[in-house]
Amino acid sequence: MNKLQSVIFNNSGGPLKLKVKVAKKIPLPQRCYLWACITFGIITVLPLFHYMARWEEFNDFKEEDLIRLSNLDLEEGLVYSGNVIKSILDSKSYTSTVLENGLRVLVVSDPLASLAAASCDVGVGSFQDPPDIPGLAHLLEHGVFLGDSQNREANTFEQFLAEHSGHSNAFTSQENTNYYYKVSPDKLEESLDRLTSLLSSPLLELESLQREYHAIQSEFLKDKLESARQVWRMVKTPGQ
Repeated sequence: MNKLQSVIFNNSGGPLKLKVKVAKKIPLPQRCYLWACITFGIITVLPLFHYMARWEEFNDFKEEDLIRLSNLDLEEGLVYSGNVIKSILDSKSYTSTVLENGLRVLVVSDPLASLAAASCDVGVGSFQDPPDIPGLAHLLEHGVFLGDSQNREANTFEQFLAEHSGHSNAFTSQENTNYYYKVSPDKLEESLDRLTSLLSSPLLELESLQREYHAIQSEFLKDKLESARQVWRMVKTPGQ
């Protein structure tokens, strides 16, 4: 400890020595630990204030409404546009609806997002492959990007997204095929129109599909030894 010695006078006029101990500066590791604790406390407490601020909004859901919504099946529940149950800590806005053609739509508004995004899920996957044509669903996933009635050149959708700060991807699972992308917000409407054309009127020309087949085969050979994929194949083809 550093010591600071000071001299003062008492009532009798005599000097009185007073020793004052001054603590050393807190070492750097301890200061870092202290600031970490303070920061962690702030991060933990702030959501609680947000939770309390939105408690009244949560209370707007009456018990009978929650029971009614929980008893609806998926098909019936989606017709209640805007009745999307979310976390009270979720700042995004949701609207659900069903279009006239039966397409189920969920619209999400996020004021903090810098890009727009969209995803289209088709309820068909590799489990629906014909027994004599394994991999057909995966081939179709790739095939829709090889040109359509509006844009006959392959990969024009990806080029359009790249020109507007975006990109796309897709995957084929056992019972679903999903296409998703992100793009500049001012190009969202046009991108949706392009995606609609891809999915509704793909060209699926033989020459293009043959080229894509080799790419898919390479993917398959690369991943075929993964244990999860082997289990999927066993589930799909029991007894083999």
